[in-house]
Amino acid sequence: MKQILISLAALAMIFACQKFPEAEVQPAEPETTIVTFLLEDNGLSRATSDSNESTIETAQVAVYDSNGQLLSIGDASDGAAVLRVPLGATGCSAIALANSTIDLGITSSWTVAHMQTSTLGENRSLSLTGLEMSGFMGNITFTENYTGTVRMGRIAAKVEIDEIVNALPGNDVLQINGIYLINVSKSARCDCVVENVTWAQKRGYVASETTITPYTADIFNELVYPGDTYDTPHYFYCYPNPTTTDSSAETWSPRFTRLVVEATVGTGHYYYPINIKGATSGLMNNTLYKITRLTITGPGSDSPDKPISKGGASFTFQVADWNSGISQEVEI
Repeated sequence: MKQILISLAALAMIFACQKFPEAEVQPAEPETTIVTFLLEDNGLSRATSDSNESTIETAQVAVYDSNGQLLSIGDASDGAAVLRVPLGATGCSAIALANSTIDLGITSSWTVAHMQTSTLGENRSLSLTGLEMSGFMGNITFTENYTGTVRMGRIAAKVEIDEIVNALPGNDVLQINGIYLINVSKSARCDCVVENVTWAQKRGYVASETTITPYTADIFNELVYPGDTYDTPHYFYCYPNPTTTDSSAETWSPRFTRLVVEATVGTGHYYYPINIKGATSGLMNNTLYKITRLTITGPGSDSPDKPISKGGASFTFQVADWNSGISQEVEI
């Protein structure tokens, strides 16, 4: 009995001296909250030509923390995205994309996401009828049940021509052979920045560039008799062109985007190009460039990329947001 007591005492001393690791304390899960982002159409419903210009068929919203890392992403096809984010997070940012083939879910950072490339030919792809749009928010603090509004804008610009008047001398018939854009920018980042333009329809109409001709060209034949007006509006789309210095040289270099009316007068074949740009800037996204009336009074240019001489054309150019439009009359 004495031996057993001694053994128990020794065992107690061993356990008393033994150091056991302390139980690891798991950090508490950060408190989160549900937030809502609404997609605002920026007045897009006031577009007059194509109801689908304002359509949002698919949309996604991604949220990033102050370090630019992805916090959450959600679908917003119904005009609102509901996400779960850390409560109290500050300095956050959000990106919204609509009708886009870009998947924000494959990127983990703000830096990569906002530099994803959109291309003109992907608009209205995958059976979508709406044009690609993007919107951004910054410096967000997530309070409980936060609601934010993201203003959406189209990545493309729009060019419109409403009327072509035959004011040629000598009672000549004007035969319109087509209307189209040339020197077209066909790609941009989803934040609408264009650093290096990807060009298409260089210096003229290129029928083989079929991915973008549905947006940039209408080829047809229409006779306009002396004193008459061709009054069927035509609408075209292109991506931003930041070029501010023009050229008509045969050797390619960056130059203005132009709207060209191609026509036959008698036995002559002519082009009536109009530069599409702002007064102090290049061609901008989500902007309408509208020619309300083009009056043709004489022979045009021998090249779609060569503006008519000063005596052959006079016009003023105004630029406005797509939702309100511009008004311009051109006499050539």
